Amino acid sequence: MRERLRAEWKSMLLVAAALLAYRFVMLRLYHATCPSVIVSGLPCPGCGLTRAVLLLLRGEWAASAAMNPMAVPVLLFAGYCLIWHFVKGTRIPGFGVIVTALSLAAIAVFCYRMALYFPDRTPCVYTGGSMLEKILPGYRDWWMAVGEAVRGR
Repeated sequence: MRERLRAEWKSMLLVAAALLAYRFVMLRLYHATCPSVIVSGLPCPGCGLTRAVLLLLRGEWAASAAMNPMAVPVLLFAGYCLIWHFVKGTRIPGFGVIVTALSLAAIAVFCYRMALYFPDRTPCVYTGGSMLEKILPGYRDWWMAVGEAVRGR
């Protein structure tokens, strides 16, 4: 396991550096890092996932589930991948199938939560200043009307 970690250390550092650079630039330019928020002002199925994982690690299970219920399945899958890749040193069995299932589940959970909570509850909120809002007149108002119509207000 130690050899595999050492062999991939430089790649992991490059990825981490690229992610930090991306975060720095996007926060400076758009005050957000999520491409979905930057372009559309709308959250994506992964919005709130980092906060949910941090809440889980602090033992705040209910707050984590409220932030993004996909945190537990994603963490379990990450652990599964780490074990197969670094400990066992082999390809991850069922990787594509599991990623597809998790993605579909995340989209389903996202749609359900958006229908219940948009635009009033974090992370299912509209973020102003998106690219589309800047080029399409009435874009924000349209999404607010959609949110109200879906929730039956």
